[in-house]
Amino acid sequence: MTGAALSLRTLGEDGREPPGQSPRPQLSSAQHRTAEVVANLPWGQALAGSHSQLGLAARFTLRAARPRGLEGARAVHVAAAAELTERALRWHRSAAFGEEPLGLATLAGDYCLAQASEAISRYANVDVETAFADGLSAAGAELTSFGNADRAARQLLPACGLAGASAARLPANRQASWWRLGRRLARPTPLLFAQVGGVPLRRLLGAPDQVDRQLGELLAHDPALVSGPMATLQSAGGKRIRARLLLLAGELGPAYRPGPLHQAAAAMELLHAATLCHDDLVDGAASRRGAPTVAALAGPLAALGVGDYYLGRSAGLIARLGDTRISRSVSRALVEIADGQLRELDGRSAWSGELASYVRVAQGKTGALLAACAATGARLSGASREERQAVVGFARKLGLAFQGIDDCLDFSDPERTGKPAGTDLQQGICGLPVLCALRGPQRREAAPLLHAMSSADPDQAWRLRDQVVALVRGSGALASARSLADRWSAEAVACLAPLRPGPRVRLEEFAQRLTLRDS
Repeated sequence: MTGAALSLRTLGEDGREPPGQSPRPQLSSAQHRTAEVVANLPWGQALAGSHSQLGLAARFTLRAARPRGLEGARAVHVAAAAELTERALRWHRSAAFGEEPLGLATLAGDYCLAQASEAISRYANVDVETAFADGLSAAGAELTSFGNADRAARQLLPACGLAGASAARLPANRQASWWRLGRRLARPTPLLFAQVGGVPLRRLLGAPDQVDRQLGELLAHDPALVSGPMATLQSAGGKRIRARLLLLAGELGPAYRPGPLHQAAAAMELLHAATLCHDDLVDGAASRRGAPTVAALAGPLAALGVGDYYLGRSAGLIARLGDTRISRSVSRALVEIADGQLRELDGRSAWSGELASYVRVAQGKTGALLAACAATGARLSGASREERQAVVGFARKLGLAFQGIDDCLDFSDPERTGKPAGTDLQQGICGLPVLCALRGPQRREAAPLLHAMSSADPDQAWRLRDQVVALVRGSGALASARSLADRWSAEAVACLAPLRPGPRVRLEEFAQRLTLRDS
């Protein structure tokens, strides 16, 4: 792989480039500190190394900060966010064209985007947050159109110019000048915007549900090449779990604000859908809720570009709420999600039977975004700190229960779930029922089957998978998993004790509907 992002396999054990690589240009002090910020992140050295040359986006950010010589921590951290975003685009381009392992490259890019979002949120500047979000959307559309990561990364330059000039505390007119210069250098491609004529989009716009209609209105203002696949995904239905939780949390405080709440709910649904674009590609899923996935509909490049576009779109909607504390909680959730996904990828086919590892991954993959939804709704309503803590604790535990029950569904009748039993199992994912089998009396029989399945040829692996499915179904492992998920659900409901009766009852009913799924 070329450019700033490097494959895991091209690095030495210490994260440095192996001997024989071409020497890198000498970095300035600010560039060196920016590279170190990136390299010192969790997973950072494995993903990039500490002496990689910075891309154009980071260099432009530091250049904008230079007129007053203030290349301090503010400039370095926004430059690191620009660098991480550019590296994400390179990872995703490499994933789409098969230049790197699909799962690694996709999730590495997602991790870089999450860390970039977190760095920008700490800057606590709504204008800069909005500009970076819009830049990522433009980059996602450009990547989808042309498959060129360098060209896509240029779309970040307006945000980089604004961020650098803001970090240097230049006057507003100078900041605007740097933004305009970045805009000229970006040379955005004119795109055809969505026409309100597609069946999926019309279905959303005519839906009785306010969140669905809001999604339709948002997609109607997006470029057709990204809004078309997203409208297909969104119109296929779904429980809108994250939106519902956010709206329920929005009833906690004294100020019910339907406009911002519905904007935030739609943003969270778009964020979730953006992650699904990438997840479905990594999992090789052909359909979701009876509709083709973005990858199946338009190919891997579209799945990655559309996902990136709507990660930026959702971040822009959140930033425009005007509360940097909300942006911070959402960006932290993105980091947890990306970390959980990388941990799951790293632990595939390990079959360790460790409950703590399972909980950490599940809380990252599922609980983190639910917690961010709860925190967002509660904060928009003006809820007290005690109420916010209660509903966030509820959401985290509920996310863990939801993931456990979802794992149980992997062993259900395919006619009810719409996918073959043991799909996650075949991918080396140790779901909760398998974990319970490894921790129970079935371990002596389950462990050899699982390890044999991981190293078997495809035909034999399918047969061994069916044996594991039969073992889990026929033993007490499935019942143990469901019992553990029920316990987590009860613990979630217990977190609601400090709340007023009305909102508490509605959240309890929400938890009951979410966890009473046929497993």
